[in-house]
Amino acid sequence: LEYAYGTDPADAVSRSHPTMILIDGESAPRLTLEFSRFNIESDIEYRVEFSSDLKTWIEGEKISREVTVPGRELVRLADTLNSARKFVRITVVDR
Repeated sequence: LEYAYGTDPADAVSRSHPTMILIDGESAPRLTLEFSRFNIESDIEYRVEFSSDLKTWIEGEKISREVTVPGRELVRLADTLNSARKFVRITVVDR
């Protein structure tokens, strides 16, 4: 995860955590995950999924991207669930 988020494993205060926010949706607020990732072709893939029951997972809908520093971007992915209970997970896997 240090590699995926671009943090320094030798520096305990080097952090880049995903942030959960609520944004206005058409019918209800949408749980949204915001995080920094590589925006160039990489050897890793980021997967963000949402669930209402921790059994069935649905990939998040990308709602915004912006380059923050060369080679990295800030990404927001939102749930598409119409449920009061919402969970989110992010995984980083080798390509």
